[in-house]
Amino acid sequence: MRLVMLWRRIDDLRAARAENTDMLHLPVIGDDAYSTVYNAGGLMLGVWQQDALIGDAQRALTAVGRGCSDLNLAMFETASNAASALMLVPRQMDRTVENVRDVLGTQVRPVDGPGGRAFSYFDVGGNLTTLLEPSDALMRGRLGAKLRSLLDEFHPDIEMPAVSHRLLVTDVDRSRQFYEEVLGLALLSSGRNGASFDAGKVVLSLELEPVSGQVRRLSKSKQLQSDWLTFYVPGIEETFSLLASRGVAFPVGIERSGIGQMAYFNDPDGYSLNVWQPPDRQTQLEIDFFPVLDQLLA
Repeated sequence: MRLVMLWRRIDDLRAARAENTDMLHLPVIGDDAYSTVYNAGGLMLGVWQQDALIGDAQRALTAVGRGCSDLNLAMFETASNAASALMLVPRQMDRTVENVRDVLGTQVRPVDGPGGRAFSYFDVGGNLTTLLEPSDALMRGRLGAKLRSLLDEFHPDIEMPAVSHRLLVTDVDRSRQFYEEVLGLALLSSGRNGASFDAGKVVLSLELEPVSGQVRRLSKSKQLQSDWLTFYVPGIEETFSLLASRGVAFPVGIERSGIGQMAYFNDPDGYSLNVWQPPDRQTQLEIDFFPVLDQLLA
């Protein structure tokens, strides 16, 4: 099981495309009237405009090739979600930060922390992204070795590859057990305040919420659903049965669409996850993700 895609809901697709082009310079894999998918190095980053889809759900889902239930299409107001953060490592931190500050019109500056120098911002849809200059301490141990290997591997055309995705959690031990023992991800590091996992070409990190009740409040207001983490599996029926036997609840079972088969579920805090088996190679796709997917699975 590998984390290969992050889908983010936004309200304004045109503005989101401009942000990703002007600030992040991410290569575009493909787009349609409702979404754009980017090559973010460690995973594919997809942004989609929820009101365009929900306004005419069946037609839109056919166009983008997604099969989603009414549960997954629940309309909600996008708002800032500080619990789920995509972590990018710019090759030139200072220049990138100044560019982002100019585009956003903000005076906020990077801050130093145990993991390094970080600059965080919310995009047009309220999704959190962090630009990180890793510290020497972060680059030690199994986690550091994984991060170094990822940074050495990514194509030079990707100016700021995604190397990690971080989730705030209410109970580190409970979430660590879920991702390690239920989903089967390899543990890279673990402590009282967090854990990290090898999720393929990207690291999945858990961090204890800084304020008690923060994640629960975001889950109750459905703000955690703004990000969907997609895990590739070669055989979805086998994975479905295995995870179900380990206590995972799939509200709508396995769904089929033009881009393959998928099954949605939640982690203990309510984050939206899904397992995905792509279609066969002969399938005509409006957004051809296979070349990048092959890189992520290599």
